Amino acid sequence: MLQKIVLVFALASFAGFAADSENSFSTPAQIKLAPGLYKLKLIGSMAMFTNTASNKSFSAVTHTEKSGQKAVYTAVLGSTADGLQRVDSIVLAGTDLRLTFK
Repeated sequence: MLQKIVLVFALASFAGFAADSENSFSTPAQIKLAPGLYKLKLIGSMAMFTNTASNKSFSAVTHTEKSGQKAVYTAVLGSTADGLQRVDSIVLAGTDLRLTFK
């Protein structure tokens, strides 16, 4: 399943980031995303995930770190706990940025 999430974010990195309508839910708690293809947009310290099928958007606070070298691929690093998959960080292709989620 984590491989599917990696593929989804890799594909989403090639997609455009515009969304005509959006619903934003920002809380310090965790957000749960339904399986699917998401577009990712970084707005300051907020990562905006937009579901391409429903156009609903969800935001999460992120910390941006510079890695020193540009990534060749977009990669999602995560873990599984209590049967749920958690995204710990996202490395963005073509940039030296790593988005981390706490």
